[in-house]
This record gives sequence, C-alpha cells and structure tokens, in this order.
Amino acid sequence: WVGLPAFLFESIVRISYGSGALLLSAVIVGTTVLVGLLAYGVAALRGLPWESFGTFVQAATRGNIAYVGLPLIALAADHAEMGAERMRELALLALAPAIVTFNVIAVAALAASCRNRKQGMARAITSELITNPLLIALFLGGLVVWFGIPLPVWFHKSVRTAGQMALPLALICIGGALITTKLVGRRVSSVLTSILKVAVAPAIGLALAKLAGLGSDETRIALIFLATPTAAASFVLAGKMGGDAPLAAGSVVVSTVFSVVSLAVVLAFA
Repeated sequence: WVGLPAFLFESIVRISYGSGALLLSAVIVGTTVLVGLLAYGVAALRGLPWESFGTFVQAATRGNIAYVGLPLIALAADHAEMGAERMRELALLALAPAIVTFNVIAVAALAASCRNRKQGMARAITSELITNPLLIALFLGGLVVWFGIPLPVWFHKSVRTAGQMALPLALICIGGALITTKLVGRRVSSVLTSILKVAVAPAIGLALAKLAGLGSDETRIALIFLATPTAAASFVLAGKMGGDAPLAAGSVVVSTVFSVVSLAVVLAFA
C-alpha cells in the first residue's frame, strides 16, 4: 500500500502521453465483461447456491494485475519491439481502467448475490473504488499531469525511491499470501473459476486483440494482464461482503498454480 502506489504515481507523472492505449484498455475491459457473463452462466449450470454466484464471478474476473502483471510486463519489456520504456508506459495507461473494471465487477457481483447487500450495492462499489490506494495514486498522478503541477526534486526522488521496492516486494507478498490461504471446500468450482481466469480469459483476449488490430507488444500486455491469477484481495472482499470465502480462497490458490503455465505460454509465444 506504499511502494506500489508510489511506483504508479511516479510512473504516471513522467509518461509521455499521446500513444493511444484506448484499444488496449478496450480489449482488457471487454474480455473481462465477457468472462464475467460466461462465469455467471457456468455458476448457474453448476447449480451453485445464489450466495456463491458473486464469489464465482469475482474469482473468474479479478486478476492480480498489479502485483503479478506489472512485474512480468517489466520483464517482458526488455524484449519489446516498441522499446522497454514505451511498453511499460502502455501497461500503466491500461492499468487504471482495468483496476476500475475488476473492482466494479467484483463488488457488484458480490453485492447482487448477497440479499442483505442489494440495497447498498452502489455505496459498496463507490467505497471500494475511492479507498483503493492504487486508484488514488493513479488519480493524483493524473491531476499532476493535467494541471502541470511542478514537483520538487526532493519529492520526486523520494517517491521514486519508495516505488522501487514495489515490484520485488509484490512477488514476495504473493508467496506469503499463498502460505496462509487454505484450499478448502468447493474444489471443482475453484478449478472451474481458475480455468476461466487463466485460460479462457487470455484466449478471448487474444481473439479480441486480433479483431482490434493490436500489435504484438500491445497484445502481450493484454494477455499478461488477463492470464494473471485471481487477486488475493478477492478472498478478503468475499469475506467482508458475505460471499463464499472458501471458494474465493480455493480460487486464489488454484489459479496461482495454473497461472504458472498460462503466463509462461504468454511470455513464450505471445
């Protein structure tokens, strides 16, 4: 909550804009919506309890794009045709709408499937968005760029230094989270959500990227984001909003294991 927001803020304020990441964002958002609808259908076919529908949809759509996706894109950028810096910039420009989409779908799905939460759906979504440190950092960085606010050198260097710890620590945090997350209950459903998240989503994303005419580097960014495992935060949110916590936990563990294969394929062939 410190290093990654600092990294995003510092990166946003030094991006050279005008590259058009609109199609890239549209592919990621469009794929996520389609997978969410597909997940709803699969949950219905599975005959899951209504209270588990939202958790199932969230697990199939909410990827760990910040803590897993960004480090991998930073790695893949070294071999980008457009240049490493440009690829990182495109990834950051696509990150904000992706985070918003993931959060809105997750909170809306959980709120809709919990009868006692239906009345507070709009409030839950708003609260989740305005308190998200990553979105706050992106918003503040956007304000600095939009209004041309000059940043003192000492402040800029301090934020940059704090941000440098983000990506290495992100990978450590993922490992730590897996140690405390238990695979219990609803194992078949956890496997199904994981397949939707790390296999079906990038497959749909690849098809949309081809239709949109994305280049190879833009396609790789989209597929890395889409092939990331279910975000560990989905387990916390499911518990907080009365969802199916065991299903959420199992999805985090299984999708993380499966994503080793899916992300390796993306990095090797995309």
